[in-house]
Amino acid sequence: MPKPSASFLKTIMPFSTLTDEERERVLAKLRFAVYAPNTYVFRQGEPSQNVLFIIEEGLAEVTVSGDHMTETAVSYRKAGDFFGETSLIVGQNYSGSVRVVEELRCWLLPKEDFEWFLYNKPAFGNFFTRIITERMRSLYEEIGREQAQSAFHAEASTFRRRIAEIMSSPVITCRPEDTVEEIAEKLSAANLSSLVLVDDKEKPIGLVTERLLVTRVLAEKRTSRDTKAIDIAEPLDTYLTPEAYFYQALLTMVRHRVKHLPIVADNRLAGIVTISDLIKTRSIGTISILQDIEDRTTIPELAAAVAPLNNVLTALLAEKTPVREITAIMNEYYDRLTRKIIAIVEKELEEEGFGPPPTEYCFINMGSGGRREQSLRTDLDNAIIFDEPKEITTDQARAYFLAFGRRVIEGLVLCGFKRCNGDVMASNPTWCRSLPEWMHTAKAWIEKPDPLNVRHLTIFLDFRPLAGRHYLAEQLREHIFDVFKKSPLASHLLAADELQYRQPLSFLGRFITKKDGPKKGEINLKASACVRVVDCVRLFALRHRITETSTWDRLDKLGSLHIMKKEDIEFFQASYETMMFFRLRENLRKVLMGKEADNYINPSKLTKMERSLLKDSLIAIGKLQKLTENHFKMFWLPD
Repeated sequence: MPKPSASFLKTIMPFSTLTDEERERVLAKLRFAVYAPNTYVFRQGEPSQNVLFIIEEGLAEVTVSGDHMTETAVSYRKAGDFFGETSLIVGQNYSGSVRVVEELRCWLLPKEDFEWFLYNKPAFGNFFTRIITERMRSLYEEIGREQAQSAFHAEASTFRRRIAEIMSSPVITCRPEDTVEEIAEKLSAANLSSLVLVDDKEKPIGLVTERLLVTRVLAEKRTSRDTKAIDIAEPLDTYLTPEAYFYQALLTMVRHRVKHLPIVADNRLAGIVTISDLIKTRSIGTISILQDIEDRTTIPELAAAVAPLNNVLTALLAEKTPVREITAIMNEYYDRLTRKIIAIVEKELEEEGFGPPPTEYCFINMGSGGRREQSLRTDLDNAIIFDEPKEITTDQARAYFLAFGRRVIEGLVLCGFKRCNGDVMASNPTWCRSLPEWMHTAKAWIEKPDPLNVRHLTIFLDFRPLAGRHYLAEQLREHIFDVFKKSPLASHLLAADELQYRQPLSFLGRFITKKDGPKKGEINLKASACVRVVDCVRLFALRHRITETSTWDRLDKLGSLHIMKKEDIEFFQASYETMMFFRLRENLRKVLMGKEADNYINPSKLTKMERSLLKDSLIAIGKLQKLTENHFKMFWLPD
């Protein structure tokens, strides 16, 4: 039997990253195989042979059969290449076939040895993580292209239009030394409501609007001849490039509450986009909904104004907008809506004789809303933190805020949200507390993580301030960070609770679905997949005092702090994006059919490509849980 040479292995990535001693260990485990032309090493759908194939000589063709069994060549493998790695890593049947074109002489590395290097040699493992991530992205993009032609595609692909297509250019500008009188003349002559302030290199540095002329000149009794543009302009720290997409402009305007967005190329002003430009571009009133929310004065009027929000969500999904951006956009809508309801309720209570809020408070969103990952108007998870009152008792203040919370919840339900089945809402005394009470309660939950407290924590720990005084939420978050630091056992017990759940894939790479009942053959993508990622990432965020609440943002921060490797971060983010895509698409489909958005999906009803993509994403759960176990394990704890 021939023997492989160490020099041959040294030329192949990622084996070239190993030491000479480690490569000798690989060589000792390899076995030899020869495959004749026009035969198959394996066929699509066959169980894995549990080896990595490394080609010494020959040529092989990789083919994929679609749903109509048409075989298509997608790539070739030659000397120095390898194949079969996806099946080894994912633990599933072969997703493609390998046909021998020229006699193939291969060295085969057993799965157990491959996995040892995968998990114990970072450079080796990172190489294959990148392979799986790229494969996932490629499949995701392909499904996105198919999606764009599906029934979801209700109207033209506006969300994917470039800003260069809709921006106004050239832009009428002003200089820092221009007087208010000169600015007013320019506005009047051009029939504009604003001018961009630029420096001597045409870089935008501020914005002068009609509103500023009133509030900073007329109201302050300044003279229009002596007041300069630089004296009244609002600074500009938000802009986009001409290559940006419509949906990015929409998100930026909504998030920063601006109506004018400069477009910059090569550090110079290239154009401007306004709210009016976006309204003209869309036929479903995407932007006008925002203005409608601001203009409405009663909750029934608000309910009518936001009725088309599912149309926005449908269009975003149809036009291949990334799920991370979809959820960010939709949560900006929901945040605006909630703040408006809160303002209306405050005014109603005061007019009815209850007076203003008796002390400072903060209304917080929790769960998916707290993470900015809520897509549809599903269950509410919210709470109220109020400051210690000075002139009345805590219970008297709570009575006001409970009445306030009930009104807000009723308003949100009228606007299409669902009441939380577990009553995790600001109308429940458990979720309406003073700041000292919240600090005491959070400490008790953390230090005694029984099943009920763990359930509370998984919802509560993603809280995000929405309205009122944000400092109350910030003080509570710092207190929670301190409690976790002083009670390391709590993190380990929460990790142990999470690690009792496993990815919904069997050892052979098959989907683990419900075995009986009305959901037989289906997977709950929220409970079995997305929550697993959310819970693990949250634990890392708590340990490292990360204040971001979005799972994607937390992963970004973990990467910038070098807590996790770049390749792992990209893999987890791509996987989470994929899980959320399938979950959102299926839930939206059900809602449009008048059914409940229950987070279940039937893998057998997916295409082959979709099933392969979903499986690739689910393996991230196992890898993330392994990292979590290593990061939070306390060796003195009993198993």
